[in-house]
Amino acid sequence: MKVVLLRHAETVMNNSGRFCGRTDCNITDNGRIITAKLASIEPFVSGFTAMYVSPLKRTAQTLSVVYPNCNYIVDERLIEISLGSWEGLEKTAVDQSKRKAFLKGLYTPPNAEETHKDVVYRIISFFKELENTYDKYDTILLVTHNGVIRTIKQLLKIEDVKTKNSDFIIIDSKDLVKL
Repeated sequence: MKVVLLRHAETVMNNSGRFCGRTDCNITDNGRIITAKLASIEPFVSGFTAMYVSPLKRTAQTLSVVYPNCNYIVDERLIEISLGSWEGLEKTAVDQSKRKAFLKGLYTPPNAEETHKDVVYRIISFFKELENTYDKYDTILLVTHNGVIRTIKQLLKIEDVKTKNSDFIIIDSKDLVKL
């Protein structure tokens, strides 16, 4: 099985340098333009066995740019990491040493709904379910968020290459065994 992780398209909050977290915001017109280009490259040309999105609307909006009127599954475990009182703040407004620790999974922002350990648990749970549902020939698309993708990369020990909006990463099932 292959899993394609797609970060949602650009949002207004991304543009303004603010923490978005679980704020349910729309993608921008520029985000739509950039994301539309995915339709002409692999693996998007070949399609997917199944497509999953986070419950936040920016992920379904991103998917609909590439595949209008497609069927997809909403899964709560793909929701962005809770940022508590950091939600909506400019990224420069928080203690930068705490922000760096947060990015490594070593700090939980004040009033966040979950810890890094909680995020890891829900991601592992999701991937175990995929393993039990699909076979080695399937290709699954997950449209999710930077925090979720960053956590998956940490779990798989993938070098921390920054994942920009509308970027995607392909993970092979042999790597998923590490989860």
